[in-house]
Amino acid sequence: MYKSKHNSPVKLNSSSNNKFVFLILHATLTILLTLVFAGCHKTTEPQASSLSGKVVLENDTGDPSLNPVDYSGVSIRLYELAVIDTTLIRVNQRHPQIGMVVNQECAFDHRGSTLSKSAVSGPDGSFLIRGIKPGKYNLAFIKAGWGIKYLLDGELTSGANDLADLLTNRQRDYVKVRNNLGKSSLDHVSLNPAISLTSYIDNSFVFKADHTYFIENDLTVISSVVIEPGTLILVAPGCRIDFYGPVSCPSIGQKWSLTSSFGMYDDYQVPDASNEFCSKVTISGTSPVTIYADLFRYFFFESYFSKFFNSVL
Repeated sequence: MYKSKHNSPVKLNSSSNNKFVFLILHATLTILLTLVFAGCHKTTEPQASSLSGKVVLENDTGDPSLNPVDYSGVSIRLYELAVIDTTLIRVNQRHPQIGMVVNQECAFDHRGSTLSKSAVSGPDGSFLIRGIKPGKYNLAFIKAGWGIKYLLDGELTSGANDLADLLTNRQRDYVKVRNNLGKSSLDHVSLNPAISLTSYIDNSFVFKADHTYFIENDLTVISSVVIEPGTLILVAPGCRIDFYGPVSCPSIGQKWSLTSSFGMYDDYQVPDASNEFCSKVTISGTSPVTIYADLFRYFFFESYFSKFFNSVL
């Protein structure tokens, strides 16, 4: 009986069969390992952070010409933390009663810091920064002609964050007191117009809390002065400021700062150079003090003058 060769059973030799099985197992193992490594990569790599919020421009000067058209154009800049000299940290920890606490409040200046991410506010003041690596940052709010404000040493976690999430416990307490809030929250940041001072002040003067002041010429102050927490005084390059009357500063632990105005609104890193800073600041009173600041970039004050100068200068 004739049988067609097409009906004959197909026979494979043992070597071909083993090779075929090996190829299938190899392909299966490769696919499984790829899936495992991909899963590990997704679970171990932190999800990117985002930061949203709102900035408001508030004209409290009484001059209607300074009323903002809207809240657009504010630069919101996220910076890496300032690097603090470990020697200063060790000394500070061993001798906390000397000088002042060394932290981001006294070390950070956006002009010499590394920018991580940035955004610009829209007409309603809202902003959103995406693609941030989770971690601690300093946040700066900057708009030419307006005050400058920092939120320092805040931590962003994976996923969506708002301004309240960025606040440290100390900053929450400060915001709560300043805004008379019933809870420690922050739904927006306010900026006020920067104030330019004349060359001579002979009436009692208050440097308002969280306001920015520009000293564009040599300034002489013969009247009493009150400096409130969060004050930022910016002195033009080559200029000086002299206080001859009594100066009242915030209580211990509350901060205000004095620095050069050079490059304050620039969007690039400002290099150190001696001719870019203000020349001298003098404070006269029961204990006259002169700060020769030819090389001074950023001078930071905590508490009242006597404690600070007696322990640092």
